[in-house]
Amino acid sequence: MGKKLLFIMLLALALTACTDRSPGPTVLPTATAVPRITRAAAIPADTAVPLTNTPEPSTGEVVATATAVVEEPTAEVTAIAPLRSMSPYDGDEVWALAFSPDGTFLATGSTNGAAKVWDLSTNQEILVVDGESGIADHVAFSPDMARLAVSYEQGVVKVWDLVTGEELLSIPGGEWATSVEYSPDGTILAVGYYPSDAKLYDAETGEELRTLDGHASVVDDLHFSPDGERLLTASGDGSVRIWAVATGAELLSLKGPGQHLFSAAFSPNATIVAAAGRNNGVVAWPVLPEAIAVELLDVNSGGGEIYDLEFSPDGKYVATTGADGKVLLWDFQAGQILITFSGHPGGGTNVAFSPDGHTLVSAGFNGMVNFWDLGSAIDD
Repeated sequence: MGKKLLFIMLLALALTACTDRSPGPTVLPTATAVPRITRAAAIPADTAVPLTNTPEPSTGEVVATATAVVEEPTAEVTAIAPLRSMSPYDGDEVWALAFSPDGTFLATGSTNGAAKVWDLSTNQEILVVDGESGIADHVAFSPDMARLAVSYEQGVVKVWDLVTGEELLSIPGGEWATSVEYSPDGTILAVGYYPSDAKLYDAETGEELRTLDGHASVVDDLHFSPDGERLLTASGDGSVRIWAVATGAELLSLKGPGQHLFSAAFSPNATIVAAAGRNNGVVAWPVLPEAIAVELLDVNSGGGEIYDLEFSPDGKYVATTGADGKVLLWDFQAGQILITFSGHPGGGTNVAFSPDGHTLVSAGFNGMVNFWDLGSAIDD
């Protein structure tokens, strides 16, 4: 989910000294069993908690905390090799991933500034665009799959025609454009920025519609609710916030237990918000009509900072990845880490579920993109 300004600022020297970014020998990704984690106060995934009548902003205080119990694994998990792996940039770090809405294409972004689009039926690269604006931090397909938006290190968002490769828009807006997403109807582009705000733009003209100002640090990730009426932002100030798209008003602020939240997501039915970051775990809250933040799940992944978190399309699972290079697949309702996929030495940057939920894709600082078959990994 915006890739990792703070990580780079703190660890640039370590990466320079210790990370071999040449292609080198390929490390075969594997999957292993991990401890089971249970939680209290779970809310059924299909519970309807509408967001249409959210009141004025709350204090964001957590008023109830779930407990987690770590148990020993009940069964061994056979090592799972990925369906396939690729190095889109010949070893350069991959910082961005996105499936097209129909799942036929995959877009990637890299530290070398290039964004690429891949035809997954042929595994062929079909488009390369270079914004010449530093790191390609985030990529997003328009809902009609006609355009690709890319946010860049130098604070610019560029929009490209997916058929011709023509640059259609160049939108300046901040010191670092960390994240970008289209609204579900394709009419609005949301962009997160360093140092501390998010902005909404007309997706056709690039005209700025409104600024969402309230965070005290970088906005690392953002997502629209499925109906397009709300926008979720995650920030280095340790909070996630929900905004009204139509007015720019802040509707809800939820404070996480960590110092920096790198990623956040709505559940598919928009009843739950999950976030992850520097606290080494996943925290989630039901979005209650009373705007009271109740901590639903707070578990430690045991692997250091988490840089990206995504819900599966059916809301049953959450995938995370981060500093330890592992990709965790969680049973969200049970509060249990099901499988640990490994394949990104040096750190994982992104995870993405295919629209049909059958495939999980991960990317990392080692320059690899791995495709995992969830049908073979999960015993339904």
